[in-house]
Amino acid sequence: MKPLTLELCGFGPYADKTVVDFTRFDRSGIYLITGDTGAGKTTLFDGISFALYGEASGGSKRRQGKGFRSDFANGETKTYVKFTFSHLGKHYEILRSPEYERPKQRGTGTIKQAPTAEMSCVEEGWILTRTDEVNKRVQELVGLNRDQFAQTMMIAQGDFLKILSASSNDRKLLFQQIFGTEVYENLQNELKERSAECERRQRIRKDRLLEVMDRVKVEAIPWDEWEPDKRDVRLAAEFADRLGTYIEKCEQLQGQLTDEKQDVSAQIERLTTQIAAGNQINEAFERLAQSRDQRQELQDKQEGIDQKRRTLRLDERAQVMKADWQRYTSSMTRLTKTEAEHGRAVEKQKLMEALQAGLEAESREADCLEQENQRLKLDNGRLGELIPVVGDLNLCVKALSSGRDRLVELERESAELRAGYQELRNRFYRGQAGLLAAGLEEGIPCPVCGSLHHPTLAAGEENVPTREAVEAAEAQSLAKDRALGEQSETLAGLMEKERELRRRLGTVGLDEVPDQETWKKRLANQENVIKRQERKIREIREKKQEAERQYQALLGQISVLAKTKENQNIEATEAKKRFEDRCGEQGFADEDAFQAAMLPDAERRMLADDVKAYETALTAVEAVIRSLEVSLTDQRPVKVEELADGKASLEMRRDQLENRLRVLESQNGINREVKKEINALLEETATINEEWAVLSDLSDTVSGQLSGKAKLSLETYVQQYYFRQVIAAANRRLAGLTDGLYTLRCKEAAKDKRSQSGLDLDVLDRSTGQWRDISTLSGGESFMAALSMALGLSDVVQSRSGGIRLEAMFIDEGFGSLDEATLKQAVDMLARLADGSRLIGVISHVSELKMRIDQKLVIRKGPGGSYVEAE
Repeated sequence: MKPLTLELCGFGPYADKTVVDFTRFDRSGIYLITGDTGAGKTTLFDGISFALYGEASGGSKRRQGKGFRSDFANGETKTYVKFTFSHLGKHYEILRSPEYERPKQRGTGTIKQAPTAEMSCVEEGWILTRTDEVNKRVQELVGLNRDQFAQTMMIAQGDFLKILSASSNDRKLLFQQIFGTEVYENLQNELKERSAECERRQRIRKDRLLEVMDRVKVEAIPWDEWEPDKRDVRLAAEFADRLGTYIEKCEQLQGQLTDEKQDVSAQIERLTTQIAAGNQINEAFERLAQSRDQRQELQDKQEGIDQKRRTLRLDERAQVMKADWQRYTSSMTRLTKTEAEHGRAVEKQKLMEALQAGLEAESREADCLEQENQRLKLDNGRLGELIPVVGDLNLCVKALSSGRDRLVELERESAELRAGYQELRNRFYRGQAGLLAAGLEEGIPCPVCGSLHHPTLAAGEENVPTREAVEAAEAQSLAKDRALGEQSETLAGLMEKERELRRRLGTVGLDEVPDQETWKKRLANQENVIKRQERKIREIREKKQEAERQYQALLGQISVLAKTKENQNIEATEAKKRFEDRCGEQGFADEDAFQAAMLPDAERRMLADDVKAYETALTAVEAVIRSLEVSLTDQRPVKVEELADGKASLEMRRDQLENRLRVLESQNGINREVKKEINALLEETATINEEWAVLSDLSDTVSGQLSGKAKLSLETYVQQYYFRQVIAAANRRLAGLTDGLYTLRCKEAAKDKRSQSGLDLDVLDRSTGQWRDISTLSGGESFMAALSMALGLSDVVQSRSGGIRLEAMFIDEGFGSLDEATLKQAVDMLARLADGSRLIGVISHVSELKMRIDQKLVIRKGPGGSYVEAE
């Protein structure tokens, strides 16, 4: 990163826009920033640091961003820093504004201006407008954060000793960013995490072993002489062996109990067979007794069954003539129904004849309504034609009213104009007479009358109107008279039109002229009356037509019913004769006897089922009795209770054996699974222990955590390699500044075994030949050592030709502690370091520096703020 320009506005002591052009220093590369105390020298460095990181060169603890607002700036001046720089052949610009209070644009008081940041690249054409994006891109380009930038490129006032006294951890973070050693830290973290994961897996396996061991079941038989401690994981292997022996012992007992259970089950099976056979014999004796009792009960019901048989035989004879009876009853039913329908039709005929008489009166009313509608339609036609006449008449009446008013006005105006004209004409003539009189002389003839004597002369007239005025008045009067005549003719025409329109309205009997709305309402009302009456006429005539149609249909129905009744009467008489003949044939005295004998279908089926069920039951029970008597020949009842008691005792013993076997089987299943899980967990634990032993030792080694040895991590070891290069480069600078008196080295070990080591500093003092801690150097010696370290770090970083390019350095004070010879050596060294390829800016009050450094930026105070002059 190489600065090009810096623009400050409203920033610190710089009230107005102030621009610093760093490109003018490219020739020698080194320049001095000098000026009055408090003028704003360090503010230039603050501006660069703020533009890049949003913080001052000494960090946020030295000055907050909100304190950058210039006290000299007026309300309209903005506070900002614009910094342009080049990096790897590309040009970048950063515009950043801090948070500050500014006057409100309207009203009084102040408002807080929010901080902003903007960054762009000329070659690539992109632009960033968010603060977080700008901060991220700056660190990507420069490769350093604000603190690392302060230790390598911009050494702020009072920060020199930080370079020397920084702890190993602080240097570790700096080198990690600069030399990219985070890969080693990631390796350390990964090994540490994997080692911790192994320990976690060990704990899980241990807890799992305890859980599994606790699941062992020993309820079936005792555990013998060895009772294990289920909470001692160290005994897990012996526990598994003992558990195997215990499982074998339980399996032997399980075999013995199984043999005993099989013997008891065989005895139970034999007794079960004997009991079943005895129960069958006893049940046969019991069924024989029950069957004999059942046969006796059936024989006791014989009387009722015989009666049911007689009833069924009567029903069979009645069923033979059932068809004749149904024909007879059906014909009588149809005849009765037809007679009833014929009677109702005759009654309905009488009612319809009375209804038709009433409909004749309504029909006459409909004829009257139809005549009335014809009259209303004719009247509405005439009224509709006269609607425009009503409108024209109303307009004519209004026009006559306004025309008469206009005529009166014209008459008044005409009279006024005529009188005015007469007055002007008379005054004109009088004026002419006065003029003639003024020119008459005695003895000279008058041009009017020719008299030579003029005894009485006409008096002169003042303000005599001109002939043009008289003619204009005459023209206005005549025009008004013509308008009056035209208005009179118009009124006459309107009056004639009014008479004609009123004559036309008189034809419909109207003496007064209604408005058009009233006229239209009358038409609408009459239309509604016409529609209602037409609807009523239509309803009356449709009703009459429907009544006539129904009456004719009824007459036809009555004729058909009369013929049907006659035919059905003949049919019913013949059917009755046939039925009575069949009754005599089947032995029934009359119809009542026939109906008493004929059973309903449900009753007939019930009686038949009863008879059949009786006969079937009697046959079946007699067959059972014969069969049982044959099978029980030479048999006696068996005492099965004694056999059942023996079987129950055996079943109780079998249940005891089964329960014991179930317990053993369940326990052995659990214990076998426990033994299997213990062995598997022991194998896993052994594998994990081997892995952990390797990972733990490797993690402690690369992390520098081996007991009794220096705390040197792998990353620190790698960084130490770079650190020694930095020290070697720094010693080349320091040797030139101190004439070889001091040499730096990387300290071999930390101050104690508990802290990380590897990046601490010692210094060799050749005047004593002793190595001592860097903190023992004096102020001037510390400045030279710090300057050498900063330059050495810059050399190493540049030589690695990575993404970090340190093409500038800013040093704020520290030279005042050097003697004249050392000061000269320091300036010469910086000049060589710049060599036209690097810019080195130095802030100092030391007068010798002003003489030795040609290029200067002089900061001067003014009443309105500071300003910069280049020399």
